[in-house]
Amino acid sequence: MVLRRDENSELTAVKLNLSGVIKGKSAENIQVHPQDIVYILKTFIANVSTFINQVFEGALPLLNAYLQVLFWTRTNQKLRSTVSFR
Repeated sequence: MVLRRDENSELTAVKLNLSGVIKGKSAENIQVHPQDIVYILKTFIANVSTFINQVFEGALPLLNAYLQVLFWTRTNQKLRSTVSFR
Protein backbone atom coordinates (compact mmCIF):
# COMPACT_ATOMS: atom_id res chain seq x y z
CA MET A 1 0.00 0.00 0.00
CA VAL A 2 1.30 3.44 -0.88
CA LEU A 3 0.08 6.46 1.07
CA ARG A 4 0.58 9.87 -0.47
CA ARG A 5 -0.82 13.37 -0.34
CA ASP A 6 -2.41 14.85 -3.43
CA GLU A 7 -2.20 18.47 -4.56
CA ASN A 8 -4.90 19.42 -1.99
CA SER A 9 -2.80 17.83 0.81
CA GLU A 10 -5.39 15.06 1.24
CA LEU A 11 -4.05 11.63 2.03
CA THR A 12 -4.82 8.94 -0.53
CA ALA A 13 -4.03 5.24 -0.41
CA VAL A 14 -3.19 3.03 -3.35
CA LYS A 15 -3.32 -0.72 -2.77
CA LEU A 16 -0.83 -2.70 -4.80
CA ASN A 17 -0.54 -6.39 -5.58
CA LEU A 18 3.21 -6.73 -5.26
CA SER A 19 3.25 -10.50 -5.68
CA GLY A 20 1.68 -10.03 -9.11
CA VAL A 21 4.16 -7.30 -9.98
CA ILE A 22 7.12 -9.43 -8.91
CA LYS A 23 5.88 -12.42 -10.95
CA GLY A 24 5.27 -10.18 -13.96
CA LYS A 25 1.52 -10.95 -13.98
CA SER A 26 0.36 -7.46 -13.10
CA ALA A 27 0.29 -4.35 -15.21
CA GLU A 28 0.35 -2.11 -12.12
CA ASN A 29 3.20 0.32 -12.30
CA ILE A 30 3.34 3.10 -9.75
CA GLN A 31 6.15 5.53 -9.13
CA VAL A 32 7.14 6.17 -5.56
CA HIS A 33 7.70 9.82 -4.73
CA PRO A 34 9.99 11.19 -1.98
CA GLN A 35 7.17 11.96 0.48
CA ASP A 36 5.24 8.69 -0.08
CA ILE A 37 4.77 6.18 2.70
CA VAL A 38 5.05 2.54 1.64
CA TYR A 39 3.34 0.12 4.03
CA ILE A 40 3.97 -3.60 3.67
CA LEU A 41 1.80 -6.07 5.62
CA LYS A 42 3.44 -8.59 7.89
CA THR A 43 3.99 -12.07 6.55
CA PHE A 44 2.76 -15.19 8.33
CA ILE A 45 6.25 -15.80 9.74
CA ALA A 46 6.40 -12.25 11.14
CA ASN A 47 3.02 -12.76 12.82
CA VAL A 48 4.20 -16.06 14.35
CA SER A 49 7.35 -14.32 15.58
CA THR A 50 5.29 -11.57 17.22
CA PHE A 51 3.07 -14.18 18.90
CA ILE A 52 6.06 -16.11 20.25
CA ASN A 53 7.66 -12.94 21.60
CA GLN A 54 4.42 -12.00 23.35
CA VAL A 55 4.17 -15.45 24.94
CA PHE A 56 7.77 -15.52 26.13
CA GLU A 57 7.80 -11.92 27.37
CA GLY A 58 4.27 -11.85 28.79
CA ALA A 59 2.85 -15.19 29.87
CA LEU A 60 5.94 -17.22 30.69
CA PRO A 61 7.39 -14.87 33.32
CA LEU A 62 4.03 -14.93 35.12
CA LEU A 63 3.86 -18.72 34.88
CA ASN A 64 7.45 -18.98 36.08
CA ALA A 65 6.71 -16.77 39.11
CA TYR A 66 3.59 -18.82 39.93
CA LEU A 67 5.49 -22.11 39.71
CA GLN A 68 8.32 -20.80 41.89
CA VAL A 69 5.86 -19.73 44.59
CA LEU A 70 4.07 -23.06 44.33
CA PHE A 71 7.37 -24.99 44.61
CA TRP A 72 8.53 -22.83 47.54
CA THR A 73 5.30 -23.32 49.52
CA ARG A 74 5.25 -27.08 48.94
CA THR A 75 8.92 -27.42 49.86
CA ASN A 76 8.38 -25.44 53.06
CA GLN A 77 5.34 -27.54 53.97
CA LYS A 78 7.37 -30.75 53.56
CA LEU A 79 10.23 -29.33 55.63
CA ARG A 80 7.85 -28.31 58.42
CA SER A 81 6.28 -31.75 58.53
CA THR A 82 9.66 -33.56 58.73
CA VAL A 83 11.34 -31.29 61.30
CA SER A 84 10.22 -31.73 64.88
CA PHE A 85 10.81 -29.04 67.44
CA ARG A 86 11.22 -30.06 71.08
